[in-house]
Amino acid sequence: MAEPEWHRANRDSWDQLVDLHLGPHGYDLTDLRAGSAQLGPIEAGELSAIEGKRIVHLQCHFGAG
Repeated sequence: MAEPEWHRANRDSWDQLVDLHLGPHGYDLTDLRAGSAQLGPIEAGELSAIEGKRIVHLQCHFGAG
């Protein structure tokens, strides 16, 4: 099944932003890479217990959020 043009264009746009956000002027991912990142208060308030689990923020285009 061929990918719709709108879907390909959207994916390409997000793929370009990943390089920008992971570059030297993007997000500081030091804590995330060290495994010590903390959830924001909104995310923490919405989730049940996550100790010992791994999560991904589905609205973050590269999963860090």
